[in-house]
Amino acid sequence: MKIHEEACQCDGEEVNQYATDPTNSASPLCGAGSLEQGDSMALMDESVTGVKHYRASQSISAGPAFVITSGSCVRFSAAGTIWLQAGFRVDGTFEANIEIE
Repeated sequence: MKIHEEACQCDGEEVNQYATDPTNSASPLCGAGSLEQGDSMALMDESVTGVKHYRASQSISAGPAFVITSGSCVRFSAAGTIWLQAGFRVDGTFEANIEIE
């Protein structure tokens, strides 16, 4: 996966059964893992290991220095926007979903 040097905004209308169930922290790509929830989440200065799901009722911003380590799987789910800032790096597996109500 190539990450662009400049920040990019990702939002769209893709919906699946995993994104619409607020109690589900599993996904077909990552499987089940720990769940962190919030309104607007700013994720930085973190190296993630294992399987982790971040769910925000508004937005998620990741970077600088947010790394998904090799062998790890991270899923972002937000109702608004997901921002991948400079310094966001994926060495493992990454999945992002915009939740549409």
